Amino acid sequence: MALVRDGCLIPTKDAPELGYIRESTQDQYVPDVFYNEKDSYGNVLKKLARPLPVEFLLLDVPSGFSKDPIYAFNGRNAANHFPIENRSEFGEIQDLTALSKYMKQFPKSEFLQAMSDFHLLMYLATFEMFPLKEHMDLLLDALKLHDMKLAEEWSKGEHWSTLQHFMAAQAPSPTFSSGPIDISDEASSSSAAATWACNACTFINSGNRQACELCESSRP
Repeated sequence: MALVRDGCLIPTKDAPELGYIRESTQDQYVPDVFYNEKDSYGNVLKKLARPLPVEFLLLDVPSGFSKDPIYAFNGRNAANHFPIENRSEFGEIQDLTALSKYMKQFPKSEFLQAMSDFHLLMYLATFEMFPLKEHMDLLLDALKLHDMKLAEEWSKGEHWSTLQHFMAAQAPSPTFSSGPIDISDEASSSSAAATWACNACTFINSGNRQACELCESSRP
């Protein structure tokens, strides 16, 4: 804080609960600092901060998490909700494993509903390995308009297909049930046929490109 940075507020030697505002000297001008305090009659008194009770410098910042959180972003009663960001110390980790586990709960017909989760959208937009922030306009329009066709169109694009490849590579087993929409055998085979991997940078390109979109190397 500014009072400490500028050498105006110093601790007291014998009373750690008190601070002290320096007096002005020839080398440094220190303006008077005041604080308000109520007396036994309820009157507000303005006092000079020499000394200054340290409790006047403390702020109470309550924080906590609900024991039984209510997930209001996604109306579907999913057994496994997508983890909330910035809670890794509490065991809630956002990664490809969590994304795969979350998406496996939704059939293809509920892709729009699966995407209706604020924490999931934040993860997709800020995913370090393959950020989708610049490619989510169509998906966001689908969510705003509740348009299943737009959501389906986005899910068939190269960006979601690339993310599916990442999830498939992260998964412990290549075989999944027919229910999942993201890493099922059908989705993997269709997306693999529509894409190809660059030999130079390993970027996953759409099937209609003859050169890598990332490094412009020729298609193998």
